[in-house]
Amino acid sequence: MVGPAANRRPPAGREHPVTGILSLIFGIAGIVFVLPVVGPLLALGFGYAARRDVEREPDRYVDDLGRIGRILGWVALALTAFAGLLLALAIWLVLDIGTFTPDGTVALRLPAVI
Repeated sequence: MVGPAANRRPPAGREHPVTGILSLIFGIAGIVFVLPVVGPLLALGFGYAARRDVEREPDRYVDDLGRIGRILGWVALALTAFAGLLLALAIWLVLDIGTFTPDGTVALRLPAVI
């Protein structure tokens, strides 16, 4: 071989793909609510891209960071959805915009705005 590739040695061990590292970073950002919706989605996207990289070159890459990023992405997405439901319930209760009727239906009323 001639050129820059001739000086490059094969890696001694397997390495982490960049997409796996990014998946982990965005998964952590989603868990700590720095990026509550975007973080988990990016973690999942980069995590699945990391898995494709590992499947394409299994002797070069390892998928532990991508797997952790995917798990954190799903957990952060579930936490974000749960927090959104709690926020909606809190707004419902604070603004007192609805009541439950005896027959099990919900009667909505808009708050009076001054």
